[in-house]
Amino acid sequence: MNRYCKHIFFSFLVFFFCAAHSGSSQEITFENITLKDGLPSPNITAIFKDSYGFMWFGTLDGFLFRYNGYDFTSFSITSNNIVLSGTGISALSELPDGSIVVGTECAGLWILDRFTETFTVYRTDQNNNQSISNNCILDIFKDSDSTFWIGTRDGANIFNPVLQTFTRIYPLNPKNDINAISGFTQDETGIIWMFCAGTNKFVSYNKETEHVTEHVYLKDFTKDIKWRGGKILYYDNKIWLATKFNGLFYYDITLNKTFQYSLKNTHIKDVTEIHLVHHDSQTYLWVGTDGGGIRIIHPQTLEQQVVMHTATIGALSGNGIISMYVDDEQNVWIGNYASGIDIYIKRKNIFTTYTAHSNKPHQLSSKSVLSITKLHNDLLLIGTDGGGFQLFDTKNNTIIKTVRGLARERIFSTTFDTKHECSNLRKSLIRSTKPALLQNPCYR
Repeated sequence: MNRYCKHIFFSFLVFFFCAAHSGSSQEITFENITLKDGLPSPNITAIFKDSYGFMWFGTLDGFLFRYNGYDFTSFSITSNNIVLSGTGISALSELPDGSIVVGTECAGLWILDRFTETFTVYRTDQNNNQSISNNCILDIFKDSDSTFWIGTRDGANIFNPVLQTFTRIYPLNPKNDINAISGFTQDETGIIWMFCAGTNKFVSYNKETEHVTEHVYLKDFTKDIKWRGGKILYYDNKIWLATKFNGLFYYDITLNKTFQYSLKNTHIKDVTEIHLVHHDSQTYLWVGTDGGGIRIIHPQTLEQQVVMHTATIGALSGNGIISMYVDDEQNVWIGNYASGIDIYIKRKNIFTTYTAHSNKPHQLSSKSVLSITKLHNDLLLIGTDGGGFQLFDTKNNTIIKTVRGLARERIFSTTFDTKHECSNLRKSLIRSTKPALLQNPCYR
């Protein structure tokens, strides 16, 4: 399995990046992390990348672990003799101090101090109206003001991590039997949108006026008796609704109208159980389904691409998508039921190798490259073992200048300042005052 680092060291290799979606027929390939790679559990229900670059995963059976690109670190979910067991992890997030926020299906909200590796647990308290409204956490969302929204089976909560208090919000009638909030999103005007699980409604909430507007996405709908509801996403003046049993919808804010989006095509039947929807940096929507794999939708044309499991290498490992996360590098991490983790790497690196050919122009002058310095205007200064140094044009992928005949032609290191390019030879230092042409080198 390939390993991924947040910082990539630039070597004497030229990268050509593949576009993620050039057309509906393009093959989508994935990397896969399974139990064989040390994955503690194959059922990943929550995925999050923290500010330190670590990936965090929560599982259906209540395991929490951190991934550094090589190894997994598991955390014992216990606090004051309270053990998280028999309940899944539904959502993950991070506080400003680096603590990891863990939402559970039935055991409240857990906060992991990353330095002491201890948990603080928040549960509902009938005698304290500033406690969390319900122990069943359905979603965690941080808005543009860094306000933390906690969706539960009994309303929404605004969490204040400094005061350690919760402000309860019931977007539907508080006396309503169902007030579960399973998803949040925010539009460009700052309005918070919430998905009301177990109902046929979603709401918009104005933070300044506290005004709630109800919207109905489907009059005749199949009730989600488990109240797990669905997810909600704002993009391009549309609110996308991924429901558990009624399919995919989008609400056009301008038209004030809701439309149902069919996921069927000529080869695949329609899928009505949708787990989640995300969008990548290229503005495509990634829709995860239960049994129908992934659909990649262009939000303007509404065309879709079907991505499903096959027996080929690099294919999606399964069709039961239960979690999805797009990280800051726009890689898509996918939790697949009983199949581990699939990763779509946005930028697949293809390497072009350059070797030495003494009888050919514009080639490396030595097989051994000892130093590389990035100059300006897409130029690299290359120091070789016995072949002097060369100037490489990364834009055109060619050697444009070779300097030979130095007192010592083993260039161990090069550096660059704003006025000169300097190469450190074994016993000599040369300087070029015209780096683009490397003319008239002078010995010092």
